[in-house]
Amino acid sequence: MKRFFLVFLVVLACVASCFSAVPLAHQDENNAGAWNRKGEESSKSGNYDEAIAAFKRALKIRPEYFDALMNLGAAYQHSGHIDDAIDSYKAASKVRPESEFPHWFLGNAYASSGQYKKAIADFIEVTLIKPEWAEAHYLLGCNYILAGENKKAIEALKRVTELRSDWAEAYIKLSVAYDRTGGQEESLNAVKRATLLNPVNPEYQYLLGWAYSKAGHHKESIEPLKRAIELKPSYALAHFRLGLAYHSVGDKASALEQHRILTTLDAELAKKLYDNITSARLTDR
Repeated sequence: MKRFFLVFLVVLACVASCFSAVPLAHQDENNAGAWNRKGEESSKSGNYDEAIAAFKRALKIRPEYFDALMNLGAAYQHSGHIDDAIDSYKAASKVRPESEFPHWFLGNAYASSGQYKKAIADFIEVTLIKPEWAEAHYLLGCNYILAGENKKAIEALKRVTELRSDWAEAYIKLSVAYDRTGGQEESLNAVKRATLLNPVNPEYQYLLGWAYSKAGHHKESIEPLKRAIELKPSYALAHFRLGLAYHSVGDKASALEQHRILTTLDAELAKKLYDNITSARLTDR
């Protein structure tokens, strides 16, 4: 799930400025902007306690200072104080209800603490304010998956692919949502699209092979699994699935060869594969 929030982390990093912390001049003691800048400088250098104190000073002078509220939330979040971060983002949202950014950061703060339904509510707000923001629809879809609302995830992720038809990872998440609603063929088609966009990603090739198998196309699963192994020879799961695929099409010799390779990569998977090869039917797919 780390990649589910990659876009968020990039945006969060941009909240702070690029300078080291410096003392505040005497004439700036009552200047909210100066305290906010000092907090930004401290945040960028990783001094979050100092940054939080500076942002609080800015807000004591100007309580509805939007930038300071957002920066305070980011500093709290970086230092692991999620509840305080949420409070700051909520306050910023009240100051500028027309802005998508407090909801964006709230959604990610809720998601990072496992509060997926609350995250969904804020990402919906982002998409209402900025309907063309593909990243917001993407994170909405990801949180729907995490909350077990896969049909809604499909709609959100389909919207992403309409806005960004070149986003391979969106098709991968779409395939997950389809698979969890029983749509194996739709899941397969989504993974196909991802592999067309990024054919040298071994995980995508692996997922394509597995999607073929789950849709009952065992013969067709062999080539993408072999391609995954070409791209990443130590990919134990790909060897395991390839062994199962060979077994499914009656090629016991090739299945046993994958077992032999697996014994040097993952003893547990090697045993599972061997048990499948020697049993009357496939298990533990």
